[in-house]
This record gives sequence, C-alpha cells and structure tokens, in this order.
Amino acid sequence: MRSLFQFSAALSIAFSLTGLPALASETAAPKLGPNATPITADQTYLRGSEAPDYWAFRLS
Repeated sequence: MRSLFQFSAALSIAFSLTGLPALASETAAPKLGPNATPITADQTYLRGSEAPDYWAFRLS
C-alpha cells in the first residue's frame, strides 16, 4: 500500500514537472489594446470626470 502511494506521488510529480516548460513557453497576451493608455500614465480622465456613481456608492 505504501509503495503504491509513493509510486503515485512520484508519478504526479513527474507529470507536473514535464508540464511546466510547456506552460512557461506561452507568451502572455497584452492587457491593453494598441491605442490604450494606462490610467497610471495619463490621469486626465480621472481628474476631469465627476464620477457621480462612485461618490453615491462611497458616501452611502
């Protein structure tokens, strides 16, 4: 019984280690579109927007 547990543990570790390089080779997709500007880079919209929904939620 113990050897069966050790064998299944070793097998699961081996399968997980062989799958890691395949996952690491995938390139991540960009989170923003080609014409998007991160909000941390340009805060004009945040400073000029009234945001009534935000304040209604915040003050309730």
